[in-house]
Amino acid sequence: MYLQPKIYGFITRKLRETKDARDAYIAEFHPRRTETLLRDLQDVPFEMKGRVKSVSSISNKLKKLPFEDIYDVFAIRIIVDVPPERERQVCWADLLDRHRHVSPQPRATQGLDLHPQE
Repeated sequence: MYLQPKIYGFITRKLRETKDARDAYIAEFHPRRTETLLRDLQDVPFEMKGRVKSVSSISNKLKKLPFEDIYDVFAIRIIVDVPPERERQVCWADLLDRHRHVSPQPRATQGLDLHPQE
């Protein structure tokens, strides 16, 4: 991105400008989702983390949309502590069955992402 300093500067400025709104969303989302996950996952330890998407990822999206129309500039990651053979069952069956607002999207890296649906 440093090869395109104007784009890099634009994205980092926009991320700074929208930080308070993202933080407010996460602050509201986290307790509600934690309560639901504690109930639904029962015996499965988990951790929830938020992160901003990379500047290069956002830059790629800017080729198709204005910044204000990019709704996934950050992600909330739910990490479950289960043996590998239980991952699919917990992440795909348990979570998807209970949370209809989520749809699975397999990643090229073989990671499993759950993307919220509006």
